[in-house]
Amino acid sequence: MLGILLSASLSAQEFLWSVDVDMTFDNREYGKSKYNWPQTIFGGYINPLVGLGWRGNSIQVGVSALRNFGAPTCDMDVNFLFFYNYRDSRFNVSAGIIPRRQVKGGSEAFFCDSIKFFDNTIDGLLLQYIPDDKNYIEVFCDWDGHQTATTRERFIVYTSGRYYPLSWLYGEYELMMHHHAGTSVDGGVVDNIWLYPRVGVDLGGRLWFDKLKLSAGWLQAVQNDRTYVGHYVKPHGVQVEARVEKFKLGLYNTLYMGGCLMPYYESYASSLYTGSAFYRTRDDVYNRLEAYWHPFQNEKFDLKVSSVHHYDGVKWCSQQLITFRVIIDNDMFKKDSPVRKQLRWRKKK
Repeated sequence: MLGILLSASLSAQEFLWSVDVDMTFDNREYGKSKYNWPQTIFGGYINPLVGLGWRGNSIQVGVSALRNFGAPTCDMDVNFLFFYNYRDSRFNVSAGIIPRRQVKGGSEAFFCDSIKFFDNTIDGLLLQYIPDDKNYIEVFCDWDGHQTATTRERFIVYTSGRYYPLSWLYGEYELMMHHHAGTSVDGGVVDNIWLYPRVGVDLGGRLWFDKLKLSAGWLQAVQNDRTYVGHYVKPHGVQVEARVEKFKLGLYNTLYMGGCLMPYYESYASSLYTGSAFYRTRDDVYNRLEAYWHPFQNEKFDLKVSSVHHYDGVKWCSQQLITFRVIIDNDMFKKDSPVRKQLRWRKKK
């Protein structure tokens, strides 16, 4: 009897492996802007993982190795990954050092593209409820700074969600609280809270376009530099987003109208503010227009080429952006794998 139970237990286990390659080319021609700076980011990650899975549970370990192209090999940044994951048809739960790609939300106001690339992990806990391909709610805690003799703790609690009460009407939200404690030298402690609720219409597939979405929302920040200011400031503004796409070609425009959402940027910069630095505009407007080609977009393979244009309230500047990701794992070689089925269909054709 014990042998039967042991055999059944072993048969329920599965060896897991994956290799994630993630690259970006980001040429930022921001010389005319007074709120951001010109630079070129060109580099890539390789993230190999191995693990053991059983009945929706898994434990995986691996590394995340970053190489800025052109830098010496010895400058490669290598970090250790490990996490527990539970996944079923509706829930996804991860704990440990988690790949950021599991997160569904994260607009440019909250997490800019460079933060997502260079800080590609969540150090803590991620909880998601995903009943279908439209609706979801998630929350994570990312502990991005630990206490030492010279530094104090920093952490982010973030939640986002989307709900379609009708097939064409939806609501979304993002909420983030960033507790930022400085070093023993500057001593600054800042509470940084952002809220972005919005409502929108989704007419994709109803008209000629594959994607056609329009939303409007309110961006509210509540911040308190306890050490050097001692009271809360509450910058805010209105944001309108529009997306149109056909034949994998699209336009995505974001218009923000309001005050400077990053009043303490000069003191704390990106260690406090993880969103796009353009949101510190003091000219009451910021517009981001992205023209893109997105030929591949799925869980295993993603390629996007974009030309992005920013108006900071005074000047226009531009950005050329190419992102690429491919994930090879054991799921791709299963008989019922969607990728394998697609390859078999193409071979028959």
